[in-house]
Amino acid sequence: MTLGRRASAIILPVVLLSNILIAVSVYWLERDSIERGETARLSRQMERLQSLFDQDLDFARNLVFMMQTGDAVRAFMREADESFRTTALGVRVQEGIEFFSSNSSRFVSFAILQNDLSVAYYFEKSDDPFASIPSVQIETATRRLSGVATSSDEFVQDEGGPLIIHTALLDRTTFSNAFATQRDEAFIVQAAVRPRDFLRMKDKLEKEYGTALVIAPEITGDGGQFMAVSSVLANLKLGLPLTDAYLAARLQSLKATLAIACLLLSFGSVGLLLFLIRRIVTKPIAVLDSQVTDILSGRRLHLDRMTGRGEIERLTTNIKTLHDQALDTLDKVQTASWTDSLTGISNRSRFTLVGKGMIEDARAARECLSLLFIDLDNFKFVNDTFGHAAGDAVLQRFTLLAREILAASRQEGPAEAPGLARLSGDEFAILLQDTGTADRAAEIAARIVDLFRDGLAVGSETYPVSASIGIASFPADARSLTQLVSSADKAMYHAKASGKNRITRYSSAFADGDRRIQQIRAELQRLDPDEEFSLVYMPIVSRSGVITRCEALLRWTSPVLGEVSPREFIPLAETNALFSKIDRWVLQKATGDLRQLQQVFGDGLLLGINISTAELRSSAIIDHALQAIGQNGVPASSIELELTETFSIGAPEKVKAVVQGLKDAGFRIALDDFGAGFTSLKQILEYPLDTVKLDRDLVGKIHDGRDTLTLNAIIDLCHSRGCVVVAQGVRDKLTQTLLALAGCDLFEGHGVGAAVPLEDLLAGRADAAEASGGAGRLPRRLPMEWSARHRD
Repeated sequence: MTLGRRASAIILPVVLLSNILIAVSVYWLERDSIERGETARLSRQMERLQSLFDQDLDFARNLVFMMQTGDAVRAFMREADESFRTTALGVRVQEGIEFFSSNSSRFVSFAILQNDLSVAYYFEKSDDPFASIPSVQIETATRRLSGVATSSDEFVQDEGGPLIIHTALLDRTTFSNAFATQRDEAFIVQAAVRPRDFLRMKDKLEKEYGTALVIAPEITGDGGQFMAVSSVLANLKLGLPLTDAYLAARLQSLKATLAIACLLLSFGSVGLLLFLIRRIVTKPIAVLDSQVTDILSGRRLHLDRMTGRGEIERLTTNIKTLHDQALDTLDKVQTASWTDSLTGISNRSRFTLVGKGMIEDARAARECLSLLFIDLDNFKFVNDTFGHAAGDAVLQRFTLLAREILAASRQEGPAEAPGLARLSGDEFAILLQDTGTADRAAEIAARIVDLFRDGLAVGSETYPVSASIGIASFPADARSLTQLVSSADKAMYHAKASGKNRITRYSSAFADGDRRIQQIRAELQRLDPDEEFSLVYMPIVSRSGVITRCEALLRWTSPVLGEVSPREFIPLAETNALFSKIDRWVLQKATGDLRQLQQVFGDGLLLGINISTAELRSSAIIDHALQAIGQNGVPASSIELELTETFSIGAPEKVKAVVQGLKDAGFRIALDDFGAGFTSLKQILEYPLDTVKLDRDLVGKIHDGRDTLTLNAIIDLCHSRGCVVVAQGVRDKLTQTLLALAGCDLFEGHGVGAAVPLEDLLAGRADAAEASGGAGRLPRRLPMEWSARHRD
């Protein structure tokens, strides 16, 4: 939600609530005022109504008084001739009445009645020429004759409408109001007026106030309602109540007015406030937010400086200062994030970022790039043996020498190019521009390899490291940086597999190797060990040629891939967590064959079984080994478990505990391929070893007359630790003799005996026994067909 919307969400309810409270307060104040005003207004209206009534009443009274004091009525009453009286004198009376009421259009009637209630004269001012005296006037005259008073005023209902009637009882002689004793000689004069204005106002008030006018002798209020009362006659009152409905209608208009005013005032106030807030507060903040957003999205680099001394201007200035400081820090951090802290060259992140840009530029310009993927051989050995400080010194020295080579070849390229980059621990990359062919890349790679011809000198020390380099080109070998790195990486691994400190150019044949790896991995996932696996046994002989041990070697014949070398499938099995299944099968099968081997070669025959390095990270191997010997009924002391020289890499304490557990269970422990690479002597000193098996490459050096003293020292060290020394890869009798002179105890290799299946080994032992006449000795050579068929 934006700041403006938040301001609206806060201000609108507050202003609206405030105005509602004000409107409610005004309503209650105005309500009382309106009630009082309406009460006073109703009272005035009733006074006006009474005044109209009084006007008509006075008219009737005055008419009677005029006729009473005038000559026309006197002459009329004294005239004996009824005909003359009716015609001549009646006309004079009529003229007097019409003259008196000439300015009024109201209904007026005048009547003279004898004391016997006979009508002596009647005239009315109306549209009916044949009108006769209304019965209500006769009734009024009757009440006057029987009453005490000589005159009266009455308000009566007639068929034509209400009438105000004034009646006077006059003496025939004096024409003054008659006394009670003169009633027999009196006559009645009567004037009736229809109160037109009174009735109009009465109807208007009844319509306005929604209730009927009360006309009664006595009027009392109804509950809490106000009743306006006026006395019009001595025994007659007018009353009109102020009803709740009328007040509610008047208050409803007040409510509507206040509601409309409240809303208009609220929205007007909110609009004004929001306009001011937007102009003074939110707009500057929105501008600041927009600029910061543009900076974050890369559309601008700096904030605009605002003028003014307000809080927002200070905030903008402070944010600008922080941003400028952040930019400086970011530049430093970015430089640090793109630079390898140890060597000072580009790291993988910058290599990836700039490398992708170089790929795109080269694609657009149709140019070529070459990538050198460099891995330092035996670097881990240096790190583990001489310490991390020595390893760091090696990396720094190599970086310095490699940069010198690049500078000398003028291949640093533009400033944005990564040049030399450190991808990970001992892996480096060099991305070269505009090489066109691999010649320039190969030249630089050769100069780098030459750095390690005699090891790498760092200060006064020389460390036994070398470099394996893979080369791949864009676009010949890859279409993207990821593919280019992958291709160069594959080439580097092929260089390492070819003997290290070599240069290998990427070839499409490597992709075939990758496909074979995928096929091997897939077949390993689904194979049935009993159907496809088999064991062959390599004899191990003493100095006298007696077979004292055998090593069980795994062979795999796949129905899809055919014969698969252990060098192909064993590393894949270890890296894909499949070797536990293989180790169990080998343990079960080999321990099952041991009895047959011992029946022929003697009960003292030891059987060597290779254990995967990955298995030593879990104590489950101890249970598997014990289960295998338990099911096959062989003692643990007849089994020698062979561990490769790399078994202690990673989690050495855990591995040491597992190895000690196997030793405690009665198994013999052998270190296999000692000397392959740069094995730490700590393995001989720290682990409970019974046998050390020398690597074939180390054994080959004595045949060439090299490193004899080193070999003697190693054998002496092993003997001092109580270990039996087995020489692997013995090629001929001369090598065996030289190794025996160097102190080796046992010998293994094709020069001694090839690895053969159990049945062939048993048959060969029978032939050897027959030929030599003694048990436990092999002939000098195995049959040629065995050597041809069964190579390790």
